[in-house]
Amino acid sequence: MTSSLFTPLAASLALLASMCGSAHASIASFGSAASFAEASALPATDGFNALPLDFIPGPLARSAGGYSYSVDASGGLYGTGSAADTWLSTSLSGMTMTFGAFGGGVRAIGGNFFATDITGFLLEGATVTLTATDADGATATHLLTNALPSSFAGFVSTAALVSLTVEVDSMGAWATANNLVAAVPEPGTYLLMLAGITALVALHKRRPAG
Repeated sequence: MTSSLFTPLAASLALLASMCGSAHASIASFGSAASFAEASALPATDGFNALPLDFIPGPLARSAGGYSYSVDASGGLYGTGSAADTWLSTSLSGMTMTFGAFGGGVRAIGGNFFATDITGFLLEGATVTLTATDADGATATHLLTNALPSSFAGFVSTAALVSLTVEVDSMGAWATANNLVAAVPEPGTYLLMLAGITALVALHKRRPAG
C-alpha cells in the first residue's frame, strides 16, 4: 500500500493526544475509511452478505482473508438490511455487540457502524460508541453521532487487539455493523506510534531533584 507521511503522522499525533496521563496507551482511532486505510496494511473485509436475514445464534465465528474473529451479543444476533447488502445487528434492542477472539495477528479493526430500528431500517439520529481494547490493556473510544450506514470508525494498535464493542445510546436501538475490516498497522504508523509511547514513558519518569 502506498502511504503519505501526513496520515501516519496524524495517526501518531492522535495517539499522543489520546494518551493524556497514560504512558502505556497504544491505540489510535480513525473516523474515516481513508485515514484508516492509510494507517493500516493487508486489509481484508467481511461484508456479511452471505448471512441469513433472520436470527443468528452467537457467538458467530467469521473470517476475512487470513484473519478470523467471533462476534456475539446478549440474546444473539440478527441479519438485517437486504440480500444485496446484509447488515449484522443484535437480536435484542439496546444490547452491546462484541467482536473478539481475533486470529491472524489483527492489530487494526474498522467498519461501518450505526443503529437500526425494530423493522431493521436505519434509526436516524442515533449515537454509536465503539471501544477497542488490546492485549496490553489499552483502550480507545470513538463516538459516531447521527450515525449512518456510511459512518466509519477504525482503530490501530501496537499490540494484538482483544475486543471491539459497539454500543447504542437507546434501548430502542439495535447496534448494527457492516463491512468489517481487519488489518495490521502500516509500518510507518506502527513506528511512529511506538516512538510516541517511548517519548511518553520518558516524560513520565521521575526526574532527580535539584
